[in-house]
Amino acid sequence: MNYRLTIALLLVAAALGIGVLLVPAGRSPTPTPAPVVSVLSFDVEKAASLKLSDAQGTNVTVQKQDSKWVVLTPKEAAGDNRRLSSLVSRLADLSASGSFEPTEPLASYGLASPGLTIEIELSDGTSHQLRMGNQTPDRRSSYLMVDDRAEVFLVPNFVVDDARSMIASPPYLPPTPTVTP
Repeated sequence: MNYRLTIALLLVAAALGIGVLLVPAGRSPTPTPAPVVSVLSFDVEKAASLKLSDAQGTNVTVQKQDSKWVVLTPKEAAGDNRRLSSLVSRLADLSASGSFEPTEPLASYGLASPGLTIEIELSDGTSHQLRMGNQTPDRRSSYLMVDDRAEVFLVPNFVVDDARSMIASPPYLPPTPTVTP
C-alpha cells in the first residue's frame, strides 16, 4: 500500500471534517416578519353603526340596538350578528403590511374616488372613515386611507372583500329553518 496516498486521503478527510464543523449548514436564515403598521384601533363594544358605500352609490347602513345589529338600509331588518361582528372586529384592530406617503395622484391608487368607503361611528361620538382603493400590483393587498391622514396603507384583501360582500349581499339575519312534519 502506498503510504503517501493514505496520508493524503487522511488529510483530505480531516479537512472535510473540520470544514463541516466550522462552516454553518446551508440553513436559510430566519425570515424577518414584515413590519406591522397599526391603521385603526378601537373597542369593539363601542361600535354603534357602520355605513358601507361603493362607487356606484349602493349603501348598506347598520346600527347596533340593544347589543344586536340591525340593517337600516337598503331595507330595515335584523342583521346577521356573526357577519357584522366579524367585520367590526377586523376593523377595530386593523393592521397594514406597510404605509407610505403618496408620490403620485390619489387616482393612481384608486383613492380619488374610492371603490369602497366605510364610515364607523362609536358610542362615544368618535367616527372614522376608511376609503379603500385598488389592489396593489402584486394583488396581495389593497390601498386604504383613514380619516384625514395623508398616508396610504396596504391592508389585506380579505378585509376589503369582506366589506364588499356586505354591499353585494347585505348582512341580514338568515331565516331560521322550520321543520315540517
